[in-house]
Amino acid sequence: MSQLVFPGLLPPLAPSAPLPFGAPSPLIRYPDVSGPVRATYAKRIGAAGEKLVDSLLTRWGFYVVAAPESEPYDCLVFVADELLRMQIKTVTHPRAGWYRFAMEQGYRRSPSGRRTYEDDAFDIAALVALPENVVFFTTEPRKQHRFPVSDVFNLRARPQVSFLEAIASRRERREIGS
Repeated sequence: MSQLVFPGLLPPLAPSAPLPFGAPSPLIRYPDVSGPVRATYAKRIGAAGEKLVDSLLTRWGFYVVAAPESEPYDCLVFVADELLRMQIKTVTHPRAGWYRFAMEQGYRRSPSGRRTYEDDAFDIAALVALPENVVFFTTEPRKQHRFPVSDVFNLRARPQVSFLEAIASRRERREIGS
C-alpha cells in the first residue's frame, strides 16, 4: 500500500535522480536544493518571491507596479487613497523552527555591500517563505523579522489577514503622527 499524496505536500525528488531532459537548472528540484544552488540562483529565487506577492495582491484586487531597481522598495501598491511602497524579502528555508528575514539591501559581493534600510525607505514589508508559498505582511520597522513555522497553517488558511492588519497599522500610525 502506498502513502497518499496531497497537493502541496509532494514527496521530494530523489537526490540521486538525474535532471530531467531539458531542465533549465538545478532549481527544477526546488525547494530540495543545496545551499550553493540557492546562492547561485538567489536573484531568481527573490524574483519568485516578488511574483508570489504580486500574484496574491492582484488576486485580492489591488494594483501593483514594479519599482525601478534603484529604489529601496520592490513595488508600489495602490490601496484606496494611498500608494504604499513595499519591500519584499524571500527566504528558502526555516532555521530552528523560524523563518528569518534580514531587512538589509544590497548583497554581499556588491561594491557597497549589505546595509540596513533607512527608517522611511518603505511602508510595508512582505515576508515570503517561498517553499510554503506564504507571505506575512508587516509595517513594523525592525532590522530583522521572523515568524515561526507553526504560523504557516494560518498564513495559508487566511492569507489576507496580515496584509489587512498591516494596512490598518499603517493608517493608525499615520493618524497618530499627523
